[in-house]
Amino acid sequence: MTPYNPKRFFRRLLGLIPPAKGKIGVRKRMITSETLERAVSLSQASGRIYMATADRGGMPHVASAGPLNLHSDQKRVVFEAWFCPRTVANLEVNRWMALVILPPGKDIGYQLVGWIEELEDVLLMDGFDPQLEARRSVPQAKKRLTMRVDKIIGFRPEAHTDELL
Repeated sequence: MTPYNPKRFFRRLLGLIPPAKGKIGVRKRMITSETLERAVSLSQASGRIYMATADRGGMPHVASAGPLNLHSDQKRVVFEAWFCPRTVANLEVNRWMALVILPPGKDIGYQLVGWIEELEDVLLMDGFDPQLEARRSVPQAKKRLTMRVDKIIGFRPEAHTDELL
C-alpha cells in the first residue's frame, strides 16, 4: 500500500492529477454497460443533460449540453455543445465532472461522475475573435468531450442516498 501523501492527495482532489483507474471512491462497484446504456438512452430521450464542473479552487459551475452518445468501448460517453467559456476554463484546470440526466416530469434519473479524457474543438464560428473570447461572451467553438465514467449514481429531485447503480 502506498503511504499517505497529503500533497498528492490534494492535487488529485483538485483535478491536477488524473485518477488512477479503478481507484475512485471508497466503495467501487463495477459499472455495467447496461446501466450506462440506460443512462445514455435516457439522455437521448430527454435531449438535455446538466453538467457540473469546478475551477482549481473548487468554485462550481453548472451548464447544459445535448444528449450523450456511448463510445465504442462501452465505458466512456461522448457529447458536444457550444460550452460557455467558464465550463471550458474549468475543464482546462480540473478534469473532474458530474453529469445529471433527469428528463422533465420524471422523478428518477442518473448522475455520472468521471474524468474528461478528451476536450476537442469540432466547429468554430466564422470570424473567430480571440478578443471576444477573452471577454467571456458568446462561445465561439463547439466542443466534443469524452468522459470516462467512474461512477453511476441514481439521481432524484428530492432527498436521495447517492447509491451506486
